[in-house]
Amino acid sequence: MPKLKELSAKHADQGLVLIGVHSMRGGEKMPAFVKDKAIGYPVAWDRKGTLAKAFGVDGYPDYQVIDRSGHVRVADLVNGAVEETVLALLEEPAPAGEASAVPAALAGAAKTATMKDTQVLAVFGSAAENAAVRALTSKDRALGTLLRNEYQTAWLETSEHGALLAAAGVEGGAASLVAYSATGKVLGSRPVAALDGAGLSSFLTKHQLARKDAIDLWNAALAQAKREQKRVLVHLGTPW
Repeated sequence: MPKLKELSAKHADQGLVLIGVHSMRGGEKMPAFVKDKAIGYPVAWDRKGTLAKAFGVDGYPDYQVIDRSGHVRVADLVNGAVEETVLALLEEPAPAGEASAVPAALAGAAKTATMKDTQVLAVFGSAAENAAVRALTSKDRALGTLLRNEYQTAWLETSEHGALLAAAGVEGGAASLVAYSATGKVLGSRPVAALDGAGLSSFLTKHQLARKDAIDLWNAALAQAKREQKRVLVHLGTPW
C-alpha cells in the first residue's frame, strides 16, 4: 500500500489535499484508530455508504484522484499507481483564470491577508537568517510599519519547504523572501543574503496592494446598499 501520510506531508506545499473516508462498517472505531496511528490528514465516516455509491466503490482500499478543477480524473486506482498518478496531476498547471491554490504552509497568513486586504510575505531561511530579517524591521520603524500594515508574514524554515521555494522559482533552496497574493499567486522573490533595510523596503513597496480610493469605495457601497435595500456603515481609522 502507498504510504499516504508521507505522501500527504511531502506534497502539501504543492497543493495536494488528502482525505480519508472510512467505510460504513466499523466506523465507530475510526477516531481511536486515527489517533493511535497519528494519521495527519482528515478522515470521515461514510456512515450510509453514500460516497461509496457515488464513486462506484466495489472494494477497499479504493483511490479517487480529483484535479484542481474538481473533476475525477482517475478512479479505482491500484495501490502501486497512487503516487505516480498524484505526481502527474500536481505537475499540471492550474486552469487559465483560476485562482492559485494557497499552499498549506501559507494558509493561515493567506486567510488573514484576505480579511485585512493585504499581501503575504514568506520569509524562508534558517533560524538565524529569519532573525536577521526580523532585526531589520525592528530597527527601522517605518520599515516595520510597512511590513505590519501591508503584509501577513509567514516565517518558514528553508530545509522544510524546498518544494515551496522551487515552486516560487527560487533555485537551490536559497534563503529568500517571497511575496504572494492572498490567493497564493507568487508576486516576486528576493534572496535574503546581503539584504539591507533599503532593499527590503523596496521589495515590500513594489509588491504591496495598490491603494484604494475612499470615494470609489464609498460610491460602490452606496450603490450596493441601494440595490440590496441596506444601510452603509463607515468605519474611519488608521492602520494601527
